[in-house]
Amino acid sequence: READQAALKQRGDSEVDLALAIHGEILLALCTRNVELLRAVFDEFVAGSALVKRSLMRLIVPLVRSQSAVLGRLMPVVAQFPEGSEDLAIRVIKTLALEGTAGGASRELVQSVFDMQKTRNLDARFIAAVANGLNRAEALEWIGKIVNLLDGKEITASIIKDFFIQVTMSGTGRPSALSPVELLVALHNNLGSEVSEEKAEAAIVLYAKASRDGATPAFNSNQFTVAINQLLAQNTIPPLVLKTVEIQHSVKNVAAGPAVSTLDNLVKKKFWEMGDKMTRAVSHGLAVFLPGTLALTKNIPRKPLKKIIAMEPRLSRAIYDYAMKMPPRDQDHYKWLIK
Repeated sequence: READQAALKQRGDSEVDLALAIHGEILLALCTRNVELLRAVFDEFVAGSALVKRSLMRLIVPLVRSQSAVLGRLMPVVAQFPEGSEDLAIRVIKTLALEGTAGGASRELVQSVFDMQKTRNLDARFIAAVANGLNRAEALEWIGKIVNLLDGKEITASIIKDFFIQVTMSGTGRPSALSPVELLVALHNNLGSEVSEEKAEAAIVLYAKASRDGATPAFNSNQFTVAINQLLAQNTIPPLVLKTVEIQHSVKNVAAGPAVSTLDNLVKKKFWEMGDKMTRAVSHGLAVFLPGTLALTKNIPRKPLKKIIAMEPRLSRAIYDYAMKMPPRDQDHYKWLIK
């Protein structure tokens, strides 16, 4: 009897859900004649079940496309979306951005979204929705806030990957906000103190895995090399650069040569004078790319060499074995370790 009642309830819920979904479709159809009815669609989204929400998220796209030419009438309604309908509002904005005549969001749309965000203190997902209409200054200003959205969920990772692609794509008569090189550099320099090291590294991984059309990488090896060289030429080199080289090596199966070259560059620049974070990053890099990094230890003074071995104990045996294979006259630099 209880099982029968549960089955009846489930069937009743499904019928209600279906009726609400049909109701939503009718509302959407009416919206093509009266944009003001879009308010009712947002209300329906808030009150509806998961089925209704999925239906409205799907069906809102053709409606928005049909109304994209009347942005001035549509956006004031969207700007007043009720709490709980954020996902639907973002879907509307994203659809409008993709319908832009120059292959990107119009400045009118971008400004409307900025005004919405400021007035209602909305999160960075709304800015990410118009990424293809941002200028360089706006992209650099918001990149840290957008990366800070990372929460371990796949849907959020997709939003951020799409942001990376959109800000580096140009349209008809519209340059991209950032080049792939500029974005790589910005991910090291422009995230801000509110973004944790873990999120910064996760963002680099997402960008390394991103592609423009499911096949074309977001950046190529030459662009990667240019970005790393620019970072290494800075007065202040971010320790994250070594993690980026490691990610490029593991995600894209790149040879260890560029990583060893980066470490060699940091040894020549006296990484031990750049602070503990850089020293720790170098010690980790030396260990990850063994045995190719062993020769670099000859140019690291005794004190910092002791420090990096203390930070990364697996280096101790590797460097000891390396030194023991040398002729006795060449072992002076490692005598303290051999003893």
